[in-house]
Amino acid sequence: MSYIKIDNKNSFNHSSELIPFYEENIVKIAKILNRRVEDIPRGITLHIEEGGVGAGYSHSERKIVYRVAPNGNVLDDRGRLIHEAVHVVQDYTFESNRNKVTRCWTEGIADYCRAKLDETFDVTEGQMGDPEKGYKEAACFLIWLSKFSPTVVADFNRLLAENGHEISSHDQIFPKLEKIKKQYRTLLIEYFSARKKFKG
Repeated sequence: MSYIKIDNKNSFNHSSELIPFYEENIVKIAKILNRRVEDIPRGITLHIEEGGVGAGYSHSERKIVYRVAPNGNVLDDRGRLIHEAVHVVQDYTFESNRNKVTRCWTEGIADYCRAKLDETFDVTEGQMGDPEKGYKEAACFLIWLSKFSPTVVADFNRLLAENGHEISSHDQIFPKLEKIKKQYRTLLIEYFSARKKFKG
């Protein structure tokens, strides 16, 4: 069984090009998250529709909805498909939106992987801040943290997969998170100060 199939590819030009793009990147995502390729869920349905540009994955339906702007090209900003492919690989058995903590890190891991694999995706510009406040902020924090611990994102993902159903605070995810965040924020202040001086 293939990794993904499009249920309405005849309705959109170039949509079939999304299949090899997805299949190439989902194997890379599995490597980043230290998941076995043979464990990647297969038979995912990709449904393309007109609407506001965006995408979303339904775990229960095993379906990615990929929205294209009216008269838009399906290949525009196709990196968002990488973000949804991460959720396929994560394959959590709990509802990641159950609280803001699990949602923050589930989505942060997805944006981290996209930043690693999508050259057009700038996760850092204007987004470096508190990792608890948004997807890109969490991704930035993980990018920074991975410089010191290359397996940290895979470790985060495994911790969520195994304990996500009972996590309700950031302390349960990383006992030293506050201490590490203080160091992170100090570096951010230095970074933005230096950038401001550089720009004059």
